Amino acid sequence: MRLITADIASPQDPYLPNEAQTITLAIIGINTFMHLDERQAGTALRHIARLLKPNGRLCIDMDNPFTLAAVGGYAELEVEQEWLDPDTGQAIRQLSAYRAVEDDQAIDVTWVFEEQTADNPVPEQTVVEMRYAYLYPHQYDLLLSQSGLRLVTLYGDYDRNPFDEASDRLLVIAQPA
Repeated sequence: MRLITADIASPQDPYLPNEAQTITLAIIGINTFMHLDERQAGTALRHIARLLKPNGRLCIDMDNPFTLAAVGGYAELEVEQEWLDPDTGQAIRQLSAYRAVEDDQAIDVTWVFEEQTADNPVPEQTVVEMRYAYLYPHQYDLLLSQSGLRLVTLYGDYDRNPFDEASDRLLVIAQPA
């Protein structure tokens, strides 16, 4: 087994293998594909199609796009989780807010990380903002076919239940065309 870590959306990434049909399984896990716009997604899928063995599989794991589209206007920041930093022992809170950008099929996400230190009563904040793009199942089917892949099936969760609009996840399974 060989693990390859590379920027699959970049045609010039030196870590991408040059040889074709070398990979049995490509996994794009937990919303990672949502960091790509449609052009980057197409580039990535063409690279994967070239690298996958004829019997290889691609698995893309994302949030359900129907759930994301229903997010609506900006929600107030809400505490998502709290924990203790294992290195410092200081309390950290993660707050998050989401806003749908319907025309772009995207979600704008804001995370605020607050670290409370013993010597400062005002928490130190780190703010991270990003956009997640999402595609619907029919768009994946088209994008895969344009990239030399074919859709095998869609699952709605890790138990391999069929995908529907109420599913927790969208798991796209594809193989070379």
